[in-house]
Amino acid sequence: MKKILFPHYQRMKFAGKTKIFCIGRNKTGTQTLIDSIAELGFQQGNQRKAELLHKDWGKRDFKRIIEHCYTAQSFKDIPFSLAYTYVVLDHHFPNSKFILTVRDSSEQWYNSMTKFQSKKGRSDGKTPTKEDLKNGVFQYKGWPWELKISI
Repeated sequence: MKKILFPHYQRMKFAGKTKIFCIGRNKTGTQTLIDSIAELGFQQGNQRKAELLHKDWGKRDFKRIIEHCYTAQSFKDIPFSLAYTYVVLDHHFPNSKFILTVRDSSEQWYNSMTKFQSKKGRSDGKTPTKEDLKNGVFQYKGWPWELKISI
């Protein structure tokens, strides 16, 4: 996808003013959006660290998620795309912006997600099975399955 470039003065105008949360589900253009926001001068949150907070979300304990939000200005995907998270973040970070990204259809999203997961868990390109997810390694072994059952 084509990268959007902004002049330096425009980037500086937006930097530090607010937080931006991309609350669309994975595979809905979240990376492209967050990269474009970075061009405006917003520092991206560490997504790998944020993903590890899914257990906190599962317990509806938002303390560490909120603490993570003090590390940067823009965030995407899990746990920010999970239900209720935007309500809590809107309370703790007034005037933040929440952007919902979506695919044209649920079938388009499903096909993109399946293709992505197939690359991560299988060499034959087929839809990952329960066992593939349990043995899959992303953050750590079994994380793909653990994430699936915790959300």
